[in-house]
Amino acid sequence: MEPDEVDIAAAAEGALSAEKMNEVAEDLDKRLMWQRNAPFLYDLYLQCSLPWPALSVAWLADEPDEAPRLAFGTHTDSSEPCQVCVAELVCEIDDDLRADPWRAWDVDRLGKATGFGLQPMASNAAPLRVVAIMSHPTEVNRLAPCPVRPQLLAAKGSDGSVMLLDYKAIDDTGDADEAVQARLEVPGTEPVDGFALAWSIQQRNLLVSGGNDGYLGLWDVELTSKASAPSRPVSSFRAHKGALNDVSFSPHDSSRLVTVSDDCVMSLWDFRESRLQERPSMSAEIGGVDVLSVDWCYQDQHRLATAGKDKLVRTWDLRSEGVREESSGSQW
Repeated sequence: MEPDEVDIAAAAEGALSAEKMNEVAEDLDKRLMWQRNAPFLYDLYLQCSLPWPALSVAWLADEPDEAPRLAFGTHTDSSEPCQVCVAELVCEIDDDLRADPWRAWDVDRLGKATGFGLQPMASNAAPLRVVAIMSHPTEVNRLAPCPVRPQLLAAKGSDGSVMLLDYKAIDDTGDADEAVQARLEVPGTEPVDGFALAWSIQQRNLLVSGGNDGYLGLWDVELTSKASAPSRPVSSFRAHKGALNDVSFSPHDSSRLVTVSDDCVMSLWDFRESRLQERPSMSAEIGGVDVLSVDWCYQDQHRLATAGKDKLVRTWDLRSEGVREESSGSQW
């Protein structure tokens, strides 16, 4: 390499290093500013660094004489099994905002935790405690705890199946296989990825799921069993031409649910109608937009909200003929 080329290469390397150092310094300044301000914004904060990414997290319904509990599912690189983990908060509110309120803990079987505003109930312990860990055959795309039986978790995997897991069924030997209550699959369909999963809020034994093949399956969990063969749904059909991304039961009427899809359609289904599998009772096209999520309003039975790849949150009114878009939210 000629001397001039060496000088140019050294200068480029120096400029690149300086640019990277500026980026690191700017990122550090933002983190330090957030850490200084966070105790004035929140009563408490807890962060735990997991060994693997978690695609889904959900709070369990409260139970008497139990601390607040949450569940999350992991996505590994196949060097270790994917898992469903249940953890509980074992702490009290700490109002002592000292000069530096941040504290650090080691959470057994999870990793490092940091936070403020929390006082562990036991000395030399962490404010978060693992209650149960269960292996899962694939990455856990979505977790849905049962509303009336919080120990029962529905876990949707990347193969489209749904595992029903009772984490309190694990015996003293720690055999996580005891947690498996049933495996739910739509018959006649190939294994396919998917994320749609929801419990009925009124008829609490009903569970619905959907996948990237557009198929929807509805199960009555009281009819499922722990048999080796997958439990069959009480109803299954292709609800969309594209991937079925999300589903939501009406909190006001257990027979109604809404689905959204990559086919740019939101569909309303009523299980009291005899022609359910042929067409939805209502539908709306969201022009050229893949719809990713949907939720039903708890206060108003006529209102829904959707979000899609156009970065908009839309609300809908069901009282008009068909489905009428009521308003659009701001871009995020």
